[in-house]
Amino acid sequence: MTDENVSSHAGSWVRTSGDGGLSWGEAVSVEVSSPHGPIQLACDDLFYFGKHVLSKEAAVSDMETGGITALRSSDGGTSWERLGSVPIIPGTEIDEYHEPHAVELPGGRILGLIRRDPNHRDYHNRQPGQTDFTMCQSVSDDGGRTWSVAEPLGFHGSPPHLLLHSSGVLLCSYGYREEPFGVRIMLSRDVGESWEYDYILRDDGPHPDLGYPSSVELGDGSILTMYYQRPSSVVDKCALLWSRWELPE
Repeated sequence: MTDENVSSHAGSWVRTSGDGGLSWGEAVSVEVSSPHGPIQLACDDLFYFGKHVLSKEAAVSDMETGGITALRSSDGGTSWERLGSVPIIPGTEIDEYHEPHAVELPGGRILGLIRRDPNHRDYHNRQPGQTDFTMCQSVSDDGGRTWSVAEPLGFHGSPPHLLLHSSGVLLCSYGYREEPFGVRIMLSRDVGESWEYDYILRDDGPHPDLGYPSSVELGDGSILTMYYQRPSSVVDKCALLWSRWELPE
């Protein structure tokens, strides 16, 4: 790594294609980063809910670097407008919050879930039963400009991926890094007002190095969830695995 490389390439970037991926435009530096990238709103704009990072173009004098922030693009990702940031829990630090994902709900509310690691700096010395790999929830009713204070959900598992099923059920897939290691699902039947959590998608992970699931609804209403995990033993290399499943009644 050189200063020139860091200046040219470090940060968060998007490219767009106008021909189905055969060719790609110039890289565009954006102010936030998240594993799952932006979502598409009902109006076709792109909405990027991520962790704020330094970009080449954007000054951050009015924002603390590292905050969970929303951006919006009306031109397919060529340019981005900064909206608002999520207020964190009083007494916590901004660098405890990572890897968010958002979903647009009926009526226009945007719900975001955020990975939170309160003890990420001292992981090996955490207290028994301490939930240090968890999620918080925040909502916006004005398109992402203002957000509710991050609310801890209070159980183990992260980071989130949200999907609004055609049935109206809101689901979130997440990694579970306590024994038994695996991938789990939580469901909301009231668009995020309450959650039923710890539905086990699989619990045969040989090692806690797993997760980051992403789900999509298929044509028959079933759900395909992809994630990474070591297939059968701790000496295996991690692989991309998938599960196809149906919503519980």
